[in-house]
Amino acid sequence: MQSRKFTRHPVEIPLTIKPLVSDVLVPLEEVYSKNVSSGGLAFKSTQVWEIGTIVSIVVMLTPPFEFLGRVAWCEPMEDEPSNFEVGIEFMAKKANVLESALQIQSYQTMVQTHEKLKK
Repeated sequence: MQSRKFTRHPVEIPLTIKPLVSDVLVPLEEVYSKNVSSGGLAFKSTQVWEIGTIVSIVVMLTPPFEFLGRVAWCEPMEDEPSNFEVGIEFMAKKANVLESALQIQSYQTMVQTHEKLKK
């Protein structure tokens, strides 16, 4: 069993991911995160991403912000063989901002759900 350096937070955040080099055949992709940690994030893709590819990640929060990552792994999904789970390793401290933003959004969603249940 592989141990993790960072705690993963299961959260779906809209992202736009694109390779930074023009010779990579994977086009811009609009996805939702599967989980996020201080070290990186994972998302579901319909495309194979080459390990080591440097990508631009735009987090579609208000306001949106952009940072760089590196494809750490890309594996076929067992339950959906035509899709892949892709792991991105963050390349900057700015990623800590992402984790904080995601925790805030997760908390806001929890509060909104709780408020709806009270009605």
